[in-house]
Amino acid sequence: MAKFIRIDGALTVGPPEVSECGFNSVVLKEPLHTTPDPKSSVVDSGMPTVNVNSPSSFVTLPTSQVTQGDTLYVKSQNPVLARVTFYNPIVPSAPTVSVFPLCGRMLMEIPQASYLYLLEVQGVGQIVYLVSGSI
Repeated sequence: MAKFIRIDGALTVGPPEVSECGFNSVVLKEPLHTTPDPKSSVVDSGMPTVNVNSPSSFVTLPTSQVTQGDTLYVKSQNPVLARVTFYNPIVPSAPTVSVFPLCGRMLMEIPQASYLYLLEVQGVGQIVYLVSGSI
């Protein structure tokens, strides 16, 4: 059975209060949604919470049955490194590997042609994550 992913919310940037002159200051607001909205998914990793204690090497986070991830969400309250390995459609034998310093949330939507197939973290802390896509 197909599932779906939906993000409801907005990114809002602006001052905390009305300016000293009494005029409202500019507030920037960007709606947050998946592309497309909602986004269909065949399978996902669930949203496990994992305690990681690996300050000097990367450990693999299991993605359940997902072998071709097109959506990634990772949250950590502590500074960690998230290493993501993507399929490279131009040179299939040379995957694209990216390392992201993270403290907070990361959300990524990945083109199906460049799907995620490995998620690893390095650091110490509690990680919550979701990988969705296809088998």
